Amino acid sequence: VSLRSGVSPADDETADALIAAAADDLASGAVSVDVEGLPDDVAGFVQSAAAGVIGLDQLSKWAIVRNFDLYEVAPLLPVLDFTRLHNTGAAFSMLADASGWQRWFFTGIGVAAALFITYLLKAHAGQKLFSFAMACILGGAIGNLVDRLTIGHVTDFISVGTFPVFNVADSSISVGCVVLLLGVWWQERNAKKEKMQ
Repeated sequence: VSLRSGVSPADDETADALIAAAADDLASGAVSVDVEGLPDDVAGFVQSAAAGVIGLDQLSKWAIVRNFDLYEVAPLLPVLDFTRLHNTGAAFSMLADASGWQRWFFTGIGVAAALFITYLLKAHAGQKLFSFAMACILGGAIGNLVDRLTIGHVTDFISVGTFPVFNVADSSISVGCVVLLLGVWWQERNAKKEKMQ
């Protein structure tokens, strides 16, 4: 099913070129995650994990933009489709209908989040599970930030049932948050066990 609306071939070509350029920059190392101040093993792990998320996110978006028209749907499973959407708002398309200020607002939030996560990584450098969770969140935040800066919207394409359409970056952020919550739960559980002994 193809429902074209609000996009011209020139728009597709521009988005295609910008996403491909962002993916090339990531592959060549022109874009990197600064983790100065972390121990070498943690820094390497965080950089690799975050760069892997960013690369996979940008590559998947490039493939969708190259092969799908806007709003085109490709059913994969009974509850899973690929559906190309452009999200100018936040998660779940919040504020997508605003007048345009939201692009820079969410770009600012993305930059602030990346800086704050880098600070947290330095403060908790010895905690590998925490570092993994933060790397997932950081990679996802930067993946969507690249979209906002280069094409003015985030490309979403994974549609599961009635859940809002999302992308690899959103998935990575969600995985990072779940791992972070599980890590906190595990620490509290262990702390309670130690008190009981």
